[in-house]
Amino acid sequence: MKIAVIGLGRMGRGIALNLLRKGYEVSGFDIDENSIKKLKGIKNFIPLKSIFYAKDANFILLVLPTGKEVLETINQFDDYKGIIIDMTTLGYDELDEIKKIVSKKKLNYISSKIERGPADAEAGKLILYVGGDESLFNKSIDLLKDMGDFIYVGSDEQANLVKLISTLLLTANTLLLAEISLIHDKIGIDKEILLKALSMGGADSVQLRSRFPMIINNSYKEVFSISLGSYVAEKMIEFMRKEGINYTPLLTDVTEILKFGRILGTGNKDIAEIATLYKKLNH
Repeated sequence: MKIAVIGLGRMGRGIALNLLRKGYEVSGFDIDENSIKKLKGIKNFIPLKSIFYAKDANFILLVLPTGKEVLETINQFDDYKGIIIDMTTLGYDELDEIKKIVSKKKLNYISSKIERGPADAEAGKLILYVGGDESLFNKSIDLLKDMGDFIYVGSDEQANLVKLISTLLLTANTLLLAEISLIHDKIGIDKEILLKALSMGGADSVQLRSRFPMIINNSYKEVFSISLGSYVAEKMIEFMRKEGINYTPLLTDVTEILKFGRILGTGNKDIAEIATLYKKLNH
């Protein structure tokens, strides 16, 4: 089976490597030539000179930074008969525009929004929130299984909203953990004992177990940047305002913190790096 991956950044590259390992013929395109070079020479990987050549694939996976890039890409697809799986996190208005183009061009399009990071992408252990035409979803099941665990939630809009909610919850949790980390050195408890104690009670969370160790050890992995976190938070606020939900104090604070971190260039690896900014501001 032929798969084209458009967007070979952290996540796209991980997905491509996973599918190559599982025997797929994978082609890929990215506007950054360095991203393509990282996959050159790998058996069964075909670097594409332009998006046009992706049309030979059975499936096209869109793993792009924002909806802007998805719109630019979708506009270049004419007469494509395969299935487009959009794995990009989008804003409400962006998805609406994309769906209009999909309808006009009569493209086969579904959403599959990603949870977890690049290492999980490469290991085939992603969590996928899938939405869109159910018959297209059924045709995509084998490919989705090879990328991770998935749940079909309904429409494209619902899949995208579940992703926004999930990302916002993990982001808010991480920002609070970063604040709490400031008192770690003050209380004199061993790092491992502190982590174990917190994970035994009501404070336990995925972020406590995955990101709190990064924070207290000041050792960050490339997972989910503050720039992307800021984008998601802003898109969630846009959606809620559109639905008439205007009083969102915590979401507003989270959005402002992420925006501040992004402007200062903090968190290129992961949102947990906001802890480094907190430390600077408290000294």
